[in-house]
Amino acid sequence: MNKKGFTLIELLGIIIIIGLLAVIITHKVKPSIDESKKSSSAVSADNLVGAFEQYYYESKLSGSFTGCSYDFSNKINTCEGFVFEGMSPTGGTISLSAKGEINGEIVFDKNVYNVIDNKVLSGLPIEYTRVQYIESTGTQYIDTGVIANQDTGFDIDFTAQNDIDKTGPRFGTILGARQTFHDNGYQLTTYNNTILKGHFLFGTNENAANIRYSAGMIPGTRQQIKFRNGVLVLPDNTTTSLTNYTFDTPTTLTIFALNDAVDGVVENSNTKLYSLKIYDNKELIRDFVPCYRNSDKELGLYDTVENKFYENGGTGKFETNKEFSEKYVALSYIESTGTQYINSKYYATPNTGIEVDFQFTDLTNQQGIFGIKTSDLNYSTHLFYINTSIKFAYGFKDGSGDWTPTSVPADTNRHILKSNVDLNYYSFDNQANVRFVNSITTNSKYALYIFAGGNDNLSVSNYAKIKIYSFKIYENGVLVRDMIPVKRKSDNVAGLYDKLNDAFYINSGTGEFIKGE
Repeated sequence: MNKKGFTLIELLGIIIIIGLLAVIITHKVKPSIDESKKSSSAVSADNLVGAFEQYYYESKLSGSFTGCSYDFSNKINTCEGFVFEGMSPTGGTISLSAKGEINGEIVFDKNVYNVIDNKVLSGLPIEYTRVQYIESTGTQYIDTGVIANQDTGFDIDFTAQNDIDKTGPRFGTILGARQTFHDNGYQLTTYNNTILKGHFLFGTNENAANIRYSAGMIPGTRQQIKFRNGVLVLPDNTTTSLTNYTFDTPTTLTIFALNDAVDGVVENSNTKLYSLKIYDNKELIRDFVPCYRNSDKELGLYDTVENKFYENGGTGKFETNKEFSEKYVALSYIESTGTQYINSKYYATPNTGIEVDFQFTDLTNQQGIFGIKTSDLNYSTHLFYINTSIKFAYGFKDGSGDWTPTSVPADTNRHILKSNVDLNYYSFDNQANVRFVNSITTNSKYALYIFAGGNDNLSVSNYAKIKIYSFKIYENGVLVRDMIPVKRKSDNVAGLYDKLNDAFYINSGTGEFIKGE
């Protein structure tokens, strides 16, 4: 019998084939393994938060609880008796407050999960750091790679910055793609017209589904817009149902600009983006998280669906407030219940203007949105409130006398008030101008209060039950305070954060503000 073995060449051929198969299998299987690990990490993060919640309730039943923390990086656990039976985090720290609020960071291998108010946010690879937002300044954009059609939906959280306030014809696109002007378009824009604040173009032509709105787009204010299954939900929660026209955009959707098939990337916007989700029918295909790459601090968006980092495709660089993101979480509003107020520490002058985005939750009694006055009313400045006739009224004067009331009753709708001291009027929602008497000639000796009125003896009066979405102070037309609602990560305390001066103002009264997520 001829027992012939493999030749050296044949053995080398077999080894090469086995090696190639190993590479192919590894290439195919590794992404699945990585994805499985990430999915398992997300479940473990949720389970860990659930375990902390259960621990809190059990601790409250057994007696008083003052809070604790668990430093997973250094294995330091001050939560006595707390044991987690699931996959143990490889790093991060979680704090549990006396009120059961869970905040911090969880690290599983290469994925980082932020926990804010008992909610686990989308995980990022350890090579990236989450920020509150990325802001385009007018020359940056990101290509999503998505071809939009009648089944494409989105959830977007943004602030349109300056496009609406610029003079001359000006469009700024937040998210968009189209074939030509108003043909085969999928486009969410800002608008600089004082009446028309923006539009959403969806369909084969302008007459298909060009939804224009004035109440929805508020410049300089953080807002959310949703579009799914043919229903557009604006920031004021009004809804519009659109007919589903069959179409496809010939270009991919871009963020911060419009991808025009003929003209290229145009209509760049100045926008802050906090989050963006894109759907194909009901399937989530993009989940963009603002972040920066740790290796070079490059700002962009990380898609947790594709596990891909999207960089700026334009010129210049995105901006953000990294320090803010490390310390605070932005809120939609903070709400007072009638015992809270904020001392702005700002001393008003005859040239002080105010812009406030507000909403009363209760119309009983006399309530002040903001103000400072003397006890005998001989000196009053910027006292805006509901009077005893349940009408909005404004006092801005030296000497006693009646306030200037509106002609219509106060309500619980959301409004934007702007006071123009130079022209002696204030306006609601950029429309109704109300004249007031401006006889102030001297600066205030006392700081302006928010959510109430302040007196010269440092007491507080006219507490309000109100939501405030933003508060701005101008001096001679120049913005000097730009305050937004936030909560501090270290202790979950809510207040107003001044973006211009990096200052945090908290409640000087009793109780706590209600946080609007």
